[in-house]
Amino acid sequence: MRRRTHAIRASIAALALGASAFAPAPPVPDARASSSIDEASDPTGLIASDNVEVLGAVPNPGVIGAKFRGEHMFVSTLTGLTVYDVSTPEAPFEVGRLALPHFENEDVDLGGDILLISNDSAESYGLLFVIDISDPTDPTLRSVLDMKTTAVEAQLFVGPGHTASCILECQFAWVTDGGGYLVVDLRDPDNPAMVGHQPTPAAGSLGITHDVQVDETGLAWTVGFGGTAAFEIPADYDGTEVLEPLVSTGDNANSRYVETFGLDDGSSVNDFIHHNSLRVGDSDVVYVTEEDYNRPGCRGAGSFQRWHLPMEEDPDTGERFITGADMTNIDMWVTELLADTAAPAAMCSAHYFDVRDGLVAQGWYEQGLRLLDVTGDEIRQVGYFVPPQAMTWAAYFPPTDPTGEIVYSFDASHGIDVLRIDLGDGGAGEAATVVAPIRPEWRVAQPAGVSPAFGFACRL
Repeated sequence: MRRRTHAIRASIAALALGASAFAPAPPVPDARASSSIDEASDPTGLIASDNVEVLGAVPNPGVIGAKFRGEHMFVSTLTGLTVYDVSTPEAPFEVGRLALPHFENEDVDLGGDILLISNDSAESYGLLFVIDISDPTDPTLRSVLDMKTTAVEAQLFVGPGHTASCILECQFAWVTDGGGYLVVDLRDPDNPAMVGHQPTPAAGSLGITHDVQVDETGLAWTVGFGGTAAFEIPADYDGTEVLEPLVSTGDNANSRYVETFGLDDGSSVNDFIHHNSLRVGDSDVVYVTEEDYNRPGCRGAGSFQRWHLPMEEDPDTGERFITGADMTNIDMWVTELLADTAAPAAMCSAHYFDVRDGLVAQGWYEQGLRLLDVTGDEIRQVGYFVPPQAMTWAAYFPPTDPTGEIVYSFDASHGIDVLRIDLGDGGAGEAATVVAPIRPEWRVAQPAGVSPAFGFACRL
């Protein structure tokens, strides 16, 4: 997530410089000859619920995001792209790597044989890397698009490149770019071209977007300071047409940050930014992360949310359709620390998540991985995994696991933790509610300044 104020800008610079502190990438092992997964261990200070089993850890400091295709997982890190074979989900192992230092492609995306990694103009210069993944064991850089960052854009943090998302299976890309998305034509991957700009109400009054997630029905969900909005992409889309939103959160999720600068109680549904979203199938529920780290304490600093998507049924065909009425918030969940008014420290905000069979696996920065039941009338925590000095950016269920019990927890401090979740025969809906302990150091005021490696992201 990009920052707006000068003080926060300094933390970004520190974070970008800190990428060089990571250890060199290990060599790629022979496919299936050996596993890059370590034997499970019990690190000093690990906090985990009884239903979470640690199967091992895949070392890869600086891991950020991932996408799956077939039996492979494509992982973006601060040092480039790493490809893992996940045919045995309990033991992923590395089969390919492309060195490509950048900062910071939070949500790597792919379509067909194309994968996108972007370099954020707010950190250095806006570049879009188009990568050929037709051979997962040998990803290659196919082309690089200079997105023409201006000096003013770089100073104001409104230039392109924070995230890049595939549209129509990567025939096009929408790249975050100030109050909307830079549209890139990728139909000729060797010659990507900037062809348009797509605005979104999700940019809000500050004119900042963050990401795009395309749901199973093909809707492109955008998020930002103005909340969340969805766009229907026509089959004959050529990138030049400016699309109108199909639905949005409207005035229900405008950020309060321009009014309060984080000095409020953090109780609204958008105190800073809507960060990412996910809709399962054609559901009338949309899941959203509210990211919020710009406040002196943890109370209210980011949440996991459920939003109602107004839908009706066509009386003639029986098909359900989105009415276009504004979405409304159903509920939101925060960790024990965020609900504790006395807690002044820790990197508190929610980040990227995944959903399977009513179970949410949510990365929560320094507060680790949180497992949430979303099958009932209220969001409940049914498991947690908090390693010492955590910086958990994301969590994913590998689609190669037929049981839905395996979760990958992406921790930028060390790599990927491979976990097995035991919720019993009843699944998430019948699992017991659990409460995670609060680390004593989370109650200690954070030192002045920023981490030399990760800015405000964590006290490592």
